Amino acid sequence: LHGCEPGKTIQVVRSLLASDDLWAKASGIWCLGEMRTPETMLMLTQVLADNDEENRARAIRALDKWSGVEPTPALLDLLGHNHVPTRARVARALGKFSGDGLATALANRLAAEKEPTVRSALIFAINSQPAASLEPIRRALQDKDPRVVADAVEALGETSDMQVINELRPLISHQNNRVRANACVALWS
Repeated sequence: LHGCEPGKTIQVVRSLLASDDLWAKASGIWCLGEMRTPETMLMLTQVLADNDEENRARAIRALDKWSGVEPTPALLDLLGHNHVPTRARVARALGKFSGDGLATALANRLAAEKEPTVRSALIFAINSQPAASLEPIRRALQDKDPRVVADAVEALGETSDMQVINELRPLISHQNNRVRANACVALWS
């Protein structure tokens, strides 16, 4: 498809996506990740709504190539998808995106999210945003799930905010081994 005129390329990709052949469809999804246009982001968002979990996973891997782009509202809407692994993958992928209000949208979703794996992914996505507030990550230090707390500790350990030290110091005696280990590493760094 390299070197083809853009309109022709999109037609070929659309035919791949419409195919009943698993590998043709997988190839179409891969192409969408390489093309990186507003139209192909919309097409990827449609694949993310697909009932096939493998296609959703492929689409999210394709989105991993979209560093620094502002996500579409439809992509943000997928943070509310009923399939937990899809929400977690979308949250991780959104960590590579940027844009006005993205950090706030991720923080709002973190506050509403019930699943620990998705909360953890949201923590890392928020932490990757330039000039994002650390407050949602600080609140995650009080989470009931130690995996989420450990991920919040790891994320806060990457900041240069010296006030974080006082928040992490008590966690070196946390009951969970991973939380303790992450606190020690964060305080050491």
